[in-house]
Amino acid sequence: MHKGMVKGMEILSNTTTLSSTCEPCLKGKQTHTNIQKETGTHANTVLGHVFSDICGKLPTCLHQGYLYFVTWVDDKSRKVFVIGLHEKSEVA
Repeated sequence: MHKGMVKGMEILSNTTTLSSTCEPCLKGKQTHTNIQKETGTHANTVLGHVFSDICGKLPTCLHQGYLYFVTWVDDKSRKVFVIGLHEKSEVA
């Protein structure tokens, strides 16, 4: 145990305690809950709820040079709009 690898550290015993858990280690191993794919409520009017997502950076650019795209989905009509983007900053 004492191989002279660390200077200035005193080893009190040869056993380690597993009861003392490292908080960052626990947080790093936590899992997230799944995002719901369905909901019990829907919008009553067109454009009442609009869902959006940005996708990219694509491995190959599209014919127009787009590397990203953004989607909007209307909850009531389920109509989908997709727009290509050259840069993510174009969303703002």
